[in-house]
Amino acid sequence: MGYYVEIIQSDAYIPADQIEAACRGMEPMMQPDHVAEHGRGGWWGGGERKEVWYSWVNDDDCRDLLAKNDLAGFLEHWGFETYTEDRDGAIYIQGYNSKAGQEDYMLQNLAPFVAPNTMIMWRGEDGAMWADAFDGEKMVEKNVKLVVE
Repeated sequence: MGYYVEIIQSDAYIPADQIEAACRGMEPMMQPDHVAEHGRGGWWGGGERKEVWYSWVNDDDCRDLLAKNDLAGFLEHWGFETYTEDRDGAIYIQGYNSKAGQEDYMLQNLAPFVAPNTMIMWRGEDGAMWADAFDGEKMVEKNVKLVVE
């Protein structure tokens, strides 16, 4: 089971001069206590939760990628397709096509480092559409209305 989502359009990017800051900014989110509080993945045994992690993500791998300032690798580990432009060194978020996990939570934490006035437009497997808009400080989910003229 799961709900599949895909990016249908994105102009969101992390400017080159924000990549290292983004890595440092994401590290608290990946600390075990924080994961234990916010993670929705994990396993149960004997009627109790034995381990917790972010859905579909290996937290240890994420911590290693951030320590190496590999923000593109970190995003790719979360299932995003990225690319970097030689001209500006920014990391562009171009795609995602998989089962939904906790990408929304990760993007909320990444939001202060994403270029303002950019967005990611999503479509769910049932045709639902929405957008994550970034203002330079936070991410706001917006409803999307398809208009055919």
